[in-house]
Amino acid sequence: MEDFLQQYQNLNNQNKALSSEANIYINNLANSDQAYEVANQILQNSNQQDHQFLACQLIFRRVRNSQNIQYKQLIENFISNSTHLSSIAIYQLCAAYAIIIINDVDSLQNIVQQIKIIIYNNPIIGLNIFGEIANQIKECLPKGKQLRVQDKLYTQKQTIYQIFIDLLSQDSQVFVQAIKTLEYWIQCDLQIFDCQQLLEVICNQILRTIQLGQIDLLNQLFDILYIGISKSIDYVEQYPKVNQQVAQLINGLMNFLLQIYDPNQPKSYAILVSKFFCDFKLAYIKQPIEEQVFNIMTQISTSRNKRISFHGFQFWREMDSKQNLGYRGLQIVQAIIYNCKLKGLTLTKEMLQGLPDDDDEKEVHGYTVFDYRENAKDCLYQIFASNEYTDTKTKFFQIFINNLKYSEDQEVLLLTEATLFIFEGIIDDYKIDQYKEQVEIVFKFILGVPQAPYTDVIAKTNLQIISQFNYYKVIPNLQGPILRYLLSYMNHQLLGPLAAAALDSISTGLEADQEIIALYLQFFNQYLFNFRSLSHMDAFICGLFNLSKIYMNAIKQVIQLAQSLAQNFDKYSGLQVEIIFNLCLQIMNWFKLTEEDSKLQELDDIRYFSQSLIKPILSVITVIDNEEFLNMALKMFRLIIRFSNGTSNSYILNISYQIFMKNPIKRTNWLRVIDSIAQQVQPQDNETINLLNQYLQKIRTTVIQEYLNWQDSDLIKDYVILIKTVLQTTPRLIQDDPDIIAIMQLLCQALIQNNAYDMQREILSFYLSFCQLDTNINQNCLQVIYMILKSLFGCINALNDNNRFRSFKIIEYSINQISYETTVEAVVQGLALSWGQDKNEKQILLLGQVLVKYVKSGKDREFKQLLMQLDPMRGEEIDTLLLEIALKAG
Repeated sequence: MEDFLQQYQNLNNQNKALSSEANIYINNLANSDQAYEVANQILQNSNQQDHQFLACQLIFRRVRNSQNIQYKQLIENFISNSTHLSSIAIYQLCAAYAIIIINDVDSLQNIVQQIKIIIYNNPIIGLNIFGEIANQIKECLPKGKQLRVQDKLYTQKQTIYQIFIDLLSQDSQVFVQAIKTLEYWIQCDLQIFDCQQLLEVICNQILRTIQLGQIDLLNQLFDILYIGISKSIDYVEQYPKVNQQVAQLINGLMNFLLQIYDPNQPKSYAILVSKFFCDFKLAYIKQPIEEQVFNIMTQISTSRNKRISFHGFQFWREMDSKQNLGYRGLQIVQAIIYNCKLKGLTLTKEMLQGLPDDDDEKEVHGYTVFDYRENAKDCLYQIFASNEYTDTKTKFFQIFINNLKYSEDQEVLLLTEATLFIFEGIIDDYKIDQYKEQVEIVFKFILGVPQAPYTDVIAKTNLQIISQFNYYKVIPNLQGPILRYLLSYMNHQLLGPLAAAALDSISTGLEADQEIIALYLQFFNQYLFNFRSLSHMDAFICGLFNLSKIYMNAIKQVIQLAQSLAQNFDKYSGLQVEIIFNLCLQIMNWFKLTEEDSKLQELDDIRYFSQSLIKPILSVITVIDNEEFLNMALKMFRLIIRFSNGTSNSYILNISYQIFMKNPIKRTNWLRVIDSIAQQVQPQDNETINLLNQYLQKIRTTVIQEYLNWQDSDLIKDYVILIKTVLQTTPRLIQDDPDIIAIMQLLCQALIQNNAYDMQREILSFYLSFCQLDTNINQNCLQVIYMILKSLFGCINALNDNNRFRSFKIIEYSINQISYETTVEAVVQGLALSWGQDKNEKQILLLGQVLVKYVKSGKDREFKQLLMQLDPMRGEEIDTLLLEIALKAG
């Protein structure tokens, strides 16, 4: 006892060795029957509540781990002597007893009647056990056993219902515990629509708690109904074709919920009725109560309490589009706009990212201010789009227009911003061009709002509207003013990236005159190094080029500037160099996207431009050790190779190889450069193929030596990516390599010795590619496939599930290459190095045979289930008898 209590204290010791030792001790104790003896000593000899709790928790852990029903009487004794224990300690004992009950299948037939007796003699303990029976069925049992246990229990369903009817009819502490217990049983698939009397008791208790003003209890009762409805949807999905009794209960509950409506009802009521009315539309659509339902949902949606109105939005979104919601929408639009007002006019980075604008609503109630506004916008869009009448939609616009006012008064500006925010949601409607006059009024207001710190919040919403609107050709006189408006915010500290994104979004649909293009070029030349981020610059460049398509001279000016900057990169700082080369990359990306539309002269220009970048890029990679820049350089190489038609391949390959050999610190970088060339190699490019073949042999020798010295998994990973690329583009360079065995020895050794996930993933991906080769492969390759299988299963228990499951396809293709028997032999030899180290030869052979048989039979699911049992973290033993049965099965 003393050892256990001391070790428990050591769990929080700052000395990691002591805490680790304590954790191992307690886990081992919880996995042995000595746990009961230690717990009993504590309960007999200690009056301290924390010690008693630890004892009961130890009992619970032991029962949960073993699920051994032979200690049932022992647990019953603990419970019968638990009157002096705290409630949380008793709860642990009850949970342990529940686990034993659900595993004692033979005694389940009458267990509910037995628990009923315990409940009436000792309601708190009885209800704890009763609730935990349902809870632990979900927590502890596999799905198949869950269903068998539930079937046994629900033969006593009427007794279960009667227990809850009796307990929920009481007015005491038992009532509170009974609600929690009922929640567990509903989660365990007990259907509340199967018992009219239970539903009536719940409704009566709701009326009573409303009269007494017991809000906490009322919330719990509403929550019970909500869970019951949620769990019953599949059960009554064919409503009203279900049995008449269920239909009557649904209708009765709906009428009850309508009768008790009060604007002061808590949030849980709004959640409940929104869910109920969404799920059972047939109960009121085109029925006498339809108008009453819509009126209540209108009041919920327009409540000034956002926590209530939020839950009305789902109702409107789920209404059938054939329902004419227009006039109802007009009733709620102004109230929703008002609720969407922000707390203040200060624009922050958090607001741009959609984070809460005040500390009071940061996820505390399950949603943020951002969530509320987005849901409100979706709700009103649904109402607007579903309406078929032009005059109603015109009234919508009139509400928006009436709200748009400029003033230095904060409340006026906040209402204006909220209105524009909602307006952004409806401009996606494909019929919006029918309301050109109203849309033009809104846009003229947007463009007329003066630029000032206190209007930045409005400007943010304005930029989002501009970005979303796709009908500028319908209102051509807006195009020039909008481009000038975007440019005015392009260098704004917070809104600049948003302005650039808007430009990129709409530029393909706009026509700009030379004056505007000149203004944009002037801005670009002046602020090239002042963009807030690379993505900010990317969006601006794409937008500018799209606008300049008919003014190719403007694009040439940007290219010439980029080329000049790249040739003189050594004059700039590291960040400036990154900006310069990102500019070059975006230019090439834009030409790649518009290649089909480009003229011959334009392609010659970009070809010359891309080739002029080779030396600067190679030089910069040797200086800047930056992952983001390296990725950028690799993308540029691929585009250079694309535009050069292969003429630069051998040159880039040669330089990259030389630097790879001379610079051991950055070898992984240069392997990735070489890989980017290998990806683009064409069969007719003999010069590059010969160079690649020559260099691969020397690279392999270097990688082997480096790995033996440093065990660098990243180096192996990037080397494997390279040879996999070569295998896909020029497979003969790998297949016919006389040293292919040496390559595989390296990979097999790395796979078994090093558990780096990314490296393992790439090696297994290469293995799969190799096994998929469909050409006539030589004897060396057959030996390689054997080595692949042996190494794969030599570390199978150290792989994670994603990597482990790749073995199915590898075995599948191996069978076609090296025969079924040889595949089994390789798998068995691998298993002997991993899982089978403490198993006999028969067990290892049996497992290997079954695994390969599952693959050959296409039994993917069974194969994966068996592999999961090899994971030592799961602590599962493989049943040899089941393996023998599986092997004999057809």
